[in-house]
Amino acid sequence: MPGRPDDPDPVSEALFALHRGLPRQGPGSDATTRRLLELAGPLRTSAANADAARAAGYWVDAHWPLPESDWWNEYYTPLSERIARADPADPAHPGMGQALAVARAEITLRRHHGSDYDYAGYVLYPAPISSATVSGTTSYVGAGTGTGTTDAETRTPRRTPTGAPVPGATARLVGTTAATHPHLLSNRKTMTTSWTTRPETAADVAALHEINTAAFPTDLEAGIVDALRADRAAWIDGLSLLAEAPDGTPVAHALLTRCHVDGEPALTLGPCAVLPSAQRTGAGSAAIRAGLDAARARGEGLVLVLGHPEYYPRFGFTPASRFGIRAPFDVPDEAMMALALDPAHPIPTGTIQYPAAFGV
Repeated sequence: MPGRPDDPDPVSEALFALHRGLPRQGPGSDATTRRLLELAGPLRTSAANADAARAAGYWVDAHWPLPESDWWNEYYTPLSERIARADPADPAHPGMGQALAVARAEITLRRHHGSDYDYAGYVLYPAPISSATVSGTTSYVGAGTGTGTTDAETRTPRRTPTGAPVPGATARLVGTTAATHPHLLSNRKTMTTSWTTRPETAADVAALHEINTAAFPTDLEAGIVDALRADRAAWIDGLSLLAEAPDGTPVAHALLTRCHVDGEPALTLGPCAVLPSAQRTGAGSAAIRAGLDAARARGEGLVLVLGHPEYYPRFGFTPASRFGIRAPFDVPDEAMMALALDPAHPIPTGTIQYPAAFGV
Protein backbone atom coordinates (compact mmCIF):
# COMPACT_ATOMS: atom_id res chain seq x y z
CA MET A 1 0.00 0.00 0.00
CA PRO A 2 1.42 3.47 -0.88
CA GLY A 3 2.71 5.37 2.11
CA ARG A 4 3.91 2.34 4.10
CA PRO A 5 7.51 2.41 5.37
CA ASP A 6 8.53 -0.41 2.97
CA ASP A 7 6.91 1.30 -0.04
CA PRO A 8 7.21 5.08 0.43
CA ASP A 9 5.09 7.27 -1.79
CA PRO A 10 6.09 10.97 -1.69
CA VAL A 11 2.60 12.18 -2.57
CA SER A 12 0.97 10.10 0.18
CA GLU A 13 3.61 11.24 2.67
CA ALA A 14 3.02 14.87 1.68
CA LEU A 15 -0.76 14.40 2.09
CA PHE A 16 -0.26 13.03 5.58
CA ALA A 17 1.99 16.00 6.41
CA LEU A 18 -0.62 18.40 5.03
CA HIS A 19 -3.40 16.88 7.17
CA ARG A 20 -1.38 16.19 10.32
CA GLY A 21 -2.57 18.16 13.35
CA LEU A 22 -5.99 19.08 11.97
CA PRO A 23 -8.81 18.97 14.55
CA ARG A 24 -9.89 15.50 13.44
CA GLN A 25 -6.35 14.12 13.54
CA GLY A 26 -4.55 12.87 16.61
CA PRO A 27 -1.26 11.31 17.72
CA GLY A 28 -0.56 8.20 15.70
CA SER A 29 -3.34 8.99 13.24
CA ASP A 30 -1.12 8.49 10.17
CA ALA A 31 -0.62 4.84 11.01
CA THR A 32 -4.25 4.45 11.99
CA THR A 33 -5.42 6.02 8.73
CA ARG A 34 -3.16 3.75 6.68
CA ARG A 35 -4.50 0.69 8.45
CA LEU A 36 -8.14 1.77 8.10
CA LEU A 37 -7.71 2.49 4.39
CA GLU A 38 -6.18 -0.93 3.93
CA LEU A 39 -9.06 -2.62 5.75
CA ALA A 40 -11.87 -0.57 4.24
CA GLY A 41 -11.28 -1.19 0.55
CA PRO A 42 -13.78 0.40 -1.86
CA LEU A 43 -16.53 2.59 -0.39
CA ARG A 44 -19.84 0.80 0.12
CA THR A 45 -23.42 1.99 0.25
CA SER A 46 -25.35 2.09 3.53
CA ALA A 47 -27.31 -0.96 2.38
CA ALA A 48 -24.07 -2.86 1.68
CA ASN A 49 -22.70 -1.92 5.10
CA ALA A 50 -25.91 -3.16 6.73
CA ASP A 51 -25.76 -6.42 4.75
CA ALA A 52 -22.16 -6.97 5.86
CA ALA A 53 -23.14 -6.46 9.50
CA ARG A 54 -26.04 -8.90 9.18
CA ALA A 55 -23.79 -11.45 7.52
CA ALA A 56 -21.52 -11.18 10.55
CA GLY A 57 -24.46 -11.96 12.86
CA TYR A 58 -25.64 -8.52 13.95
CA TRP A 59 -28.89 -6.58 13.92
CA VAL A 60 -28.44 -3.10 12.45
CA ASP A 61 -30.67 -1.08 14.73
CA ALA A 62 -29.74 2.42 13.64
CA HIS A 63 -27.87 4.33 10.97
CA TRP A 64 -26.92 7.85 12.06
CA PRO A 65 -25.69 10.23 9.32
CA LEU A 66 -23.26 12.89 10.53
CA PRO A 67 -24.05 16.52 9.62
CA GLU A 68 -22.13 17.96 6.67
CA SER A 69 -21.38 21.14 8.68
CA ASP A 70 -19.35 19.06 11.13
CA TRP A 71 -16.80 18.31 8.43
CA TRP A 72 -16.48 21.91 7.22
CA ASN A 73 -16.13 23.39 10.69
CA GLU A 74 -13.74 20.76 12.01
CA TYR A 75 -11.84 19.65 8.93
CA TYR A 76 -12.23 21.23 5.49
CA THR A 77 -12.06 24.88 6.55
CA PRO A 78 -8.78 24.40 8.49
CA LEU A 79 -7.47 22.28 5.61
CA SER A 80 -8.28 25.08 3.12
CA GLU A 81 -6.34 27.55 5.26
CA ARG A 82 -3.39 25.16 5.43
CA ILE A 83 -3.42 24.69 1.64
CA ALA A 84 -3.22 28.46 1.16
CA ARG A 85 -0.07 28.60 3.33
CA ALA A 86 1.67 25.49 1.99
CA ASP A 87 4.77 25.60 -0.22
CA PRO A 88 4.38 23.40 -3.33
CA ALA A 89 8.18 23.16 -3.52
CA ASP A 90 8.64 22.11 0.13
CA PRO A 91 12.04 20.32 0.08
CA ALA A 92 11.02 18.17 3.06
CA HIS A 93 8.08 16.77 1.09
CA PRO A 94 8.88 16.34 -2.62
CA GLY A 95 5.32 15.27 -3.38
CA MET A 96 3.73 18.41 -1.90
CA GLY A 97 2.82 19.99 -5.25
CA GLN A 98 0.75 16.96 -6.24
CA ALA A 99 -0.62 16.62 -2.71
CA LEU A 100 -1.93 20.18 -2.81
CA ALA A 101 -3.66 19.51 -6.12
CA VAL A 102 -5.25 16.37 -4.68
CA ALA A 103 -6.40 18.22 -1.55
CA ARG A 104 -7.93 21.05 -3.61
CA ALA A 105 -9.75 18.47 -5.74
CA GLU A 106 -11.02 16.79 -2.56
CA ILE A 107 -12.46 20.07 -1.27
CA THR A 108 -14.08 20.84 -4.63
CA LEU A 109 -15.59 17.35 -4.75
CA ARG A 110 -16.89 17.75 -1.22
CA ARG A 111 -18.56 21.06 -2.10
CA HIS A 112 -20.23 19.52 -5.14
CA HIS A 113 -21.17 16.14 -3.73
CA GLY A 114 -20.77 16.33 0.05
CA SER A 115 -24.44 15.58 0.61
CA ASP A 116 -24.25 12.51 -1.66
CA TYR A 117 -21.63 10.63 0.34
CA ASP A 118 -22.23 10.84 4.07
CA TYR A 119 -20.18 9.78 7.03
CA ALA A 120 -22.35 7.79 9.39
CA GLY A 121 -22.44 5.65 12.50
CA TYR A 122 -24.21 2.33 12.95
CA VAL A 123 -25.65 0.77 16.10
CA LEU A 124 -25.30 -3.03 16.07
CA TYR A 125 -26.65 -5.71 18.37
CA PRO A 126 -25.77 -9.42 18.30
CA ALA A 127 -28.68 -11.12 16.53
CA PRO A 128 -30.42 -13.64 18.82
CA ILE A 129 -31.98 -15.30 15.77
CA SER A 130 -31.07 -17.43 12.79
CA SER A 131 -31.09 -16.22 9.23
CA ALA A 132 -31.85 -17.74 5.87
CA THR A 133 -31.60 -16.43 2.34
CA VAL A 134 -34.41 -17.14 -0.10
CA SER A 135 -34.21 -15.85 -3.70
CA GLY A 136 -31.70 -13.18 -2.73
CA THR A 137 -33.81 -11.78 0.14
CA THR A 138 -32.63 -12.33 3.70
CA SER A 139 -35.31 -13.16 6.27
CA TYR A 140 -34.79 -13.51 9.98
CA VAL A 141 -36.79 -16.02 12.02
CA GLY A 142 -37.01 -15.64 15.78
CA ALA A 143 -38.18 -18.31 18.20
CA GLY A 144 -41.88 -17.65 18.58
CA THR A 145 -41.59 -14.05 17.36
CA GLY A 146 -42.56 -14.38 13.70
CA THR A 147 -40.55 -13.30 10.65
CA GLY A 148 -39.45 -10.02 9.17
CA THR A 149 -37.71 -8.98 5.98
CA THR A 150 -34.61 -6.78 5.91
CA ASP A 151 -34.13 -3.26 4.60
CA ALA A 152 -37.25 -1.80 6.22
CA GLU A 153 -36.05 1.79 6.72
CA THR A 154 -37.73 4.28 9.02
CA ARG A 155 -36.59 7.30 10.98
CA THR A 156 -36.68 7.70 14.74
CA PRO A 157 -35.31 10.35 17.12
CA ARG A 158 -31.70 9.71 18.12
CA ARG A 159 -31.33 9.22 21.87
CA THR A 160 -28.56 9.76 24.35
CA PRO A 161 -27.27 6.91 26.57
CA THR A 162 -29.85 7.96 29.15
CA GLY A 163 -32.68 7.63 26.64
CA ALA A 164 -33.30 11.36 26.13
CA PRO A 165 -33.88 12.52 22.54
CA VAL A 166 -31.14 14.60 20.93
CA PRO A 167 -32.80 17.75 19.49
CA GLY A 168 -32.93 17.81 15.71
CA ALA A 169 -31.17 14.47 15.26
CA THR A 170 -32.56 11.45 13.47
CA ALA A 171 -31.50 7.86 13.00
CA ARG A 172 -32.44 5.45 10.26
CA LEU A 173 -33.50 1.98 11.33
CA VAL A 174 -32.38 -0.76 8.97
CA GLY A 175 -33.63 -4.34 8.93
CA THR A 176 -35.79 -3.91 12.04
CA THR A 177 -39.09 -5.66 12.73
CA ALA A 178 -41.92 -4.84 15.11
CA ALA A 179 -41.71 -8.36 16.53
CA THR A 180 -38.09 -8.02 17.63
CA HIS A 181 -37.68 -4.25 18.15
CA PRO A 182 -41.06 -2.70 19.04
CA HIS A 183 -39.37 -0.09 21.23
CA LEU A 184 -37.65 1.32 18.14
CA LEU A 185 -40.43 1.11 15.59
CA SER A 186 -42.97 2.73 17.91
CA ASN A 187 -41.34 6.12 17.18
CA ARG A 188 -41.56 5.78 13.39
CA LYS A 189 -41.49 9.01 11.38
CA THR A 190 -41.67 9.78 7.67
CA MET A 191 -38.33 9.76 5.84
CA THR A 192 -36.94 13.05 4.57
CA THR A 193 -38.10 14.00 1.08
CA SER A 194 -35.60 14.31 -1.77
CA TRP A 195 -36.22 17.81 -3.10
CA THR A 196 -36.27 18.80 -6.75
CA THR A 197 -34.60 22.14 -7.49
CA ARG A 198 -34.74 24.39 -10.54
CA PRO A 199 -34.36 28.05 -11.55
CA GLU A 200 -37.40 30.27 -11.16
CA THR A 201 -39.60 31.11 -14.13
CA ALA A 202 -42.06 33.96 -14.66
CA ALA A 203 -44.82 31.63 -13.49
CA ASP A 204 -43.13 31.27 -10.07
CA VAL A 205 -42.97 34.96 -9.11
CA ALA A 206 -46.22 35.01 -7.11
CA ALA A 207 -45.41 31.73 -5.32
CA LEU A 208 -41.93 32.94 -4.37
CA HIS A 209 -43.40 36.17 -3.02
CA GLU A 210 -45.72 34.08 -0.83
CA ILE A 211 -42.85 31.89 0.38
CA ASN A 212 -40.80 34.91 1.46
CA THR A 213 -43.84 36.53 3.09
CA ALA A 214 -44.70 33.37 5.01
CA ALA A 215 -41.13 32.69 6.13
CA PHE A 216 -40.50 36.08 7.78
CA PRO A 217 -42.41 38.20 10.32
CA THR A 218 -43.02 40.96 7.74
CA ASP A 219 -43.10 41.26 3.96
CA LEU A 220 -39.79 43.18 3.92
CA GLU A 221 -37.79 40.28 2.45
CA ALA A 222 -40.45 39.60 -0.16
CA GLY A 223 -40.22 43.24 -1.20
CA ILE A 224 -36.43 43.01 -1.43
CA VAL A 225 -36.71 40.01 -3.75
CA ASP A 226 -39.18 41.87 -5.99
CA ALA A 227 -36.91 44.94 -6.07
CA LEU A 228 -33.86 42.85 -6.91
CA ARG A 229 -35.74 41.19 -9.75
CA ALA A 230 -36.40 44.62 -11.22
CA ASP A 231 -32.75 45.71 -10.85
CA ARG A 232 -30.95 44.79 -14.07
CA ALA A 233 -27.55 45.49 -12.52
CA ALA A 234 -28.21 43.08 -9.63
CA TRP A 235 -30.42 40.33 -11.08
CA ILE A 236 -28.77 37.35 -12.78
CA ASP A 237 -31.01 34.95 -14.67
CA GLY A 238 -30.59 31.40 -13.43
CA LEU A 239 -29.44 32.32 -9.91
CA SER A 240 -32.89 32.44 -8.32
CA LEU A 241 -33.42 28.81 -7.33
CA LEU A 242 -36.38 27.06 -5.79
CA ALA A 243 -37.04 23.67 -4.28
CA GLU A 244 -40.36 22.06 -5.03
CA ALA A 245 -42.41 19.37 -3.36
CA PRO A 246 -43.18 16.09 -5.17
CA ASP A 247 -46.39 17.65 -6.52
CA GLY A 248 -44.43 20.53 -8.05
CA THR A 249 -45.37 23.15 -5.45
CA PRO A 250 -42.48 25.57 -4.70
CA VAL A 251 -41.62 25.43 -0.99
CA ALA A 252 -38.17 27.03 -0.69
CA HIS A 253 -36.23 29.83 -2.36
CA ALA A 254 -32.57 30.84 -2.51
CA LEU A 255 -31.45 33.98 -4.34
CA LEU A 256 -28.00 35.09 -5.46
CA THR A 257 -27.55 38.57 -6.92
CA ARG A 258 -24.66 40.76 -7.99
CA CYS A 259 -22.75 42.74 -5.40
CA HIS A 260 -19.20 44.11 -5.38
CA VAL A 261 -16.19 44.12 -3.10
CA ASP A 262 -14.34 47.42 -3.62
CA GLY A 263 -15.59 47.46 -7.19
CA GLU A 264 -14.84 43.81 -7.99
CA PRO A 265 -17.85 41.57 -8.83
CA ALA A 266 -19.11 39.02 -6.33
CA LEU A 267 -22.44 37.48 -5.36
CA THR A 268 -24.58 37.94 -2.27
CA LEU A 269 -26.78 35.08 -1.06
CA GLY A 270 -30.21 36.01 0.25
CA PRO A 271 -32.96 36.35 0.99
CA CYS A 272 -33.41 32.62 1.49
CA ALA A 273 -36.83 31.41 2.60
CA VAL A 274 -38.79 28.21 3.26
CA LEU A 275 -42.50 27.76 3.79
CA PRO A 276 -43.14 27.06 7.50
CA SER A 277 -44.66 23.69 6.61
CA ALA A 278 -41.43 22.64 4.86
CA GLN A 279 -38.87 24.01 7.32
CA ARG A 280 -36.31 21.60 8.80
CA THR A 281 -36.84 19.16 5.93
CA GLY A 282 -33.77 19.99 3.86
CA ALA A 283 -35.71 22.01 1.27
CA GLY A 284 -33.87 25.24 2.05
CA SER A 285 -30.46 23.54 1.96
CA ALA A 286 -31.35 21.95 -1.38
CA ALA A 287 -32.23 25.35 -2.88
CA ILE A 288 -29.04 26.94 -1.55
CA ARG A 289 -26.83 24.13 -2.85
CA ALA A 290 -28.51 24.39 -6.25
CA GLY A 291 -27.86 28.13 -6.29
CA LEU A 292 -24.19 27.70 -5.38
CA ASP A 293 -23.78 25.01 -8.03
CA ALA A 294 -25.36 27.30 -10.64
CA ALA A 295 -23.06 30.16 -9.62
CA ARG A 296 -20.03 27.88 -9.83
CA ALA A 297 -21.09 26.69 -13.27
CA ARG A 298 -21.22 30.33 -14.42
CA GLY A 299 -17.61 30.82 -13.38
CA GLU A 300 -18.39 33.04 -10.37
CA GLY A 301 -15.63 33.18 -7.81
CA LEU A 302 -17.05 34.55 -4.54
CA VAL A 303 -20.34 34.40 -2.62
CA LEU A 304 -21.08 36.47 0.50
CA VAL A 305 -23.81 35.90 3.05
CA LEU A 306 -24.93 37.60 6.24
CA GLY A 307 -26.59 34.94 8.33
CA HIS A 308 -26.53 32.39 11.12
CA PRO A 309 -22.93 31.23 11.75
CA GLU A 310 -24.16 27.81 12.89
CA TYR A 311 -26.02 27.20 9.60
CA TYR A 312 -24.07 28.48 6.60
CA PRO A 313 -20.69 26.78 7.30
CA ARG A 314 -22.31 23.51 6.17
CA PHE A 315 -22.08 24.92 2.64
CA GLY A 316 -18.43 25.89 3.05
CA PHE A 317 -18.84 29.49 4.24
CA THR A 318 -16.24 30.94 6.61
CA PRO A 319 -15.90 34.41 8.20
CA ALA A 320 -15.37 36.97 5.44
CA SER A 321 -12.74 38.69 7.56
CA ARG A 322 -10.39 35.80 6.79
CA PHE A 323 -10.43 37.01 3.18
CA GLY A 324 -10.01 40.67 4.16
CA ILE A 325 -13.67 41.40 3.35
CA ARG A 326 -15.93 43.50 5.58
CA ALA A 327 -19.55 44.64 5.61
CA PRO A 328 -20.44 48.35 5.21
CA PHE A 329 -22.08 48.27 8.65
CA ASP A 330 -21.34 46.86 12.09
CA VAL A 331 -22.00 43.12 12.27
CA PRO A 332 -20.58 40.26 14.35
CA ASP A 333 -17.52 38.86 12.61
CA GLU A 334 -18.84 35.30 12.55
CA ALA A 335 -22.13 36.36 10.91
CA MET A 336 -20.55 37.93 7.81
CA MET A 337 -19.34 34.98 5.77
CA ALA A 338 -17.74 34.26 2.42
CA LEU A 339 -17.35 31.23 0.17
CA ALA A 340 -14.66 30.97 -2.51
CA LEU A 341 -16.31 28.92 -5.26
CA ASP A 342 -13.02 28.33 -7.06
CA PRO A 343 -9.79 28.20 -5.00
CA ALA A 344 -7.85 29.33 -8.10
CA HIS A 345 -10.02 32.43 -8.61
CA PRO A 346 -8.56 35.69 -7.20
CA ILE A 347 -10.54 36.88 -4.17
CA PRO A 348 -11.00 40.65 -3.83
CA THR A 349 -10.57 42.40 -0.51
CA GLY A 350 -12.28 45.44 0.94
CA THR A 351 -15.81 46.62 1.68
CA ILE A 352 -18.96 45.05 0.25
CA GLN A 353 -21.24 47.19 -1.92
CA TYR A 354 -24.77 45.77 -1.88
CA PRO A 355 -27.54 46.36 -4.46
CA ALA A 356 -29.80 49.32 -3.69
CA ALA A 357 -32.70 47.00 -2.82
CA PHE A 358 -31.00 46.14 0.49
CA GLY A 359 -31.04 49.79 1.56
CA VAL A 360 -27.44 49.90 2.83
